[in-house]
Amino acid sequence: PQVTELTVQHMLVKNFELKNWLQIRKLVLIDPQCQDSKWSLELENLEELIMENHTPPVKLFASSLVQCPRIQRFFAHKYWAEEHLPSFYLPNCTDFTFRRGDCCEKLILYLPRVKMMNLDANYDLKVLKFLKQGHAAQAQWKL
Repeated sequence: PQVTELTVQHMLVKNFELKNWLQIRKLVLIDPQCQDSKWSLELENLEELIMENHTPPVKLFASSLVQCPRIQRFFAHKYWAEEHLPSFYLPNCTDFTFRRGDCCEKLILYLPRVKMMNLDANYDLKVLKFLKQGHAAQAQWKL
């Protein structure tokens, strides 16, 4: 299929895996509820990731971001992780929103190209750190 945008909303999901869809540029996840601990994105041409009321397993989510190095717009609303989030590596992100990340005390980000950042209503956020070094797997995107 030549689908460039995919929306998944208001459904129970198992074995959530999206990979090798080179044409996907935009992914919208609105309240898909994970029923297991399997979650993976490998969308190397993904440019826009929008998540609302969705909490993928934190380590799998962070490793998936590494597999999607072209993300330019990242939007997360109500990512309520019950454990500490690992570092997020988004080497091409220019527009970053992480709002209502309740329970998130620390964000560690690699965002060398960010121009717009919104951290609205993260009531528990105590630490915000920007990394100067990118992820080794994204070497071609390092500045």
